[in-house]
This record gives sequence, C-alpha cells and structure tokens, in this order.
Amino acid sequence: DAPPADTAVSVTGNYVYILAEDKEILVYGADGSLLGRIAADPTIDGILAGPKDDILFLTSKSQGTLRIAAINFIKDIDISQAPVKGPAEAPVVITVFSDFQCIACARVAELLDQVHIKYPQKAKIVFKHYPMRTHRYALKASMAALAAKQQDMFWPYHDFIFTESDSLSENKLTAIAGELGLDMEKFEKDYRDPEMVNRIREDIAQAMSLGVNGTPTVFVNGRMLRDWSMEGIEKAIQQELEKTNKATDTKKAACAGAPTESW
Repeated sequence: DAPPADTAVSVTGNYVYILAEDKEILVYGADGSLLGRIAADPTIDGILAGPKDDILFLTSKSQGTLRIAAINFIKDIDISQAPVKGPAEAPVVITVFSDFQCIACARVAELLDQVHIKYPQKAKIVFKHYPMRTHRYALKASMAALAAKQQDMFWPYHDFIFTESDSLSENKLTAIAGELGLDMEKFEKDYRDPEMVNRIREDIAQAMSLGVNGTPTVFVNGRMLRDWSMEGIEKAIQQELEKTNKATDTKKAACAGAPTESW
C-alpha cells in the first residue's frame, strides 16, 4: 500500500522484511507470501536483520536510536509421535524441547508439572527431545525415556530421570527402569532399538527448522516463549485462552444472528 523505505532479509533467508514509507513493517515468507504486518514508530527510517530470524534492528536517524524488535512467529509443530500429558482436546498446547542433563530443563519440568495441576483440562504438555552434544548421557537418557514410553511409563521415567540428572550413567538409566517396575527384558530391547535414535533425530531436525538452538525452548500454541518463568508461562496460557474464548463468542454470535428458513 506504500513504497518501500528499506528492506532486510533474515539470516537464514526464510523471511523478508519491508519497511514501508507509511511506517509499517511487512513480513514475507521466502515464497513471497505475506505473513504479517507490524506497526512501527513514525521515527523509524531503517531496518536491519538480527542474528536470528525473529530479531530485527530498527534505526532512527532523527532520534539517533537503535531499537530491537522481537517478532513472535506462530510455528507449526508436529506432535503426532511425542509424549503428551493432558487431554487431547486442550486448547493450549505447551511444547518443550528439552535435554535430560540440562539443569534449566529440570526447573522447567517442575513448572510444567504445576501448570498441569492448575490447568488440567485447558493445557497439555508435549515433550520433544533435544539432547545436547556437550552432555554425555543426554542422548542415551532420551533413548531410555522413549523405551519407557513403549510401556506407557514415559512421564514417570521423565520425572525420575530429572531428579538424577547430575549423576547419570548407563547403569543409572537401567536402574531407574527397574525401580519403576518396567518389564526389563522389553526395556532393554526397546532401549537398543535404532528406531529410538531415529525419533530423537526427527525431533532435533524439527527443532532446528523451528529456530531452536538451546534448551529448554518452550512453545505455547506454536509461539516461542521467551519468559519461561511460571509467570511467563501463565501469562501466555491466559492470552491463548482469551483468544479461544473470543473465537467461541464470535462463533456463537454469528450463529445467533443467522437467518432461519422454513421448510
């Protein structure tokens, strides 16, 4: 609707940003599709791509300022094979990419347990594997957790393993399965099944495509959460529930106003 004043391309080439002369930033995908619009301050006269796809630098020569804009994209996350805690129809989906030897991941796991208790029907928790190479037993821990999942014991194993994350070993991974009462013959077979590694690789590949570069990384209904404190998580949940309620109210209003026909 207005001539471009400046343009920028994201570091991955996935997004093109155009600052229009009417001080609106247009966000395009690499295929040329318009993904969204962002209102910019009238003093902004230039844009620069940041170190990540979702970071933009906005410059103003008149004000002598540089602003950092964080853009929150809604990502499409495949959770079809992932462990899920909560009702399938829950309106809020919290997806966490996690590493079993990550101390911060253990803290987030505790917070998400609280979320599950507080929003048992409104939110479901989805676990995705992102073991870091710097953690010696992270990959094997993920393999063991998936083996436990084959006996519908992923979440008990998940909780147990995080309490032992600072002292993991292959013997410990097996001992946890024994303490949980798993069928050990089946556990050992599934643990060594190459399919476990393939599933983890799929999670890692998906994480990279979503811009995940560390753990924990939390998404709420596809939006990456920058504040994964309890307050930040609850704020994101409430925002999503408000959207759901508004959509429901709009649908009801449309139905209420629809004309009827006599037959």
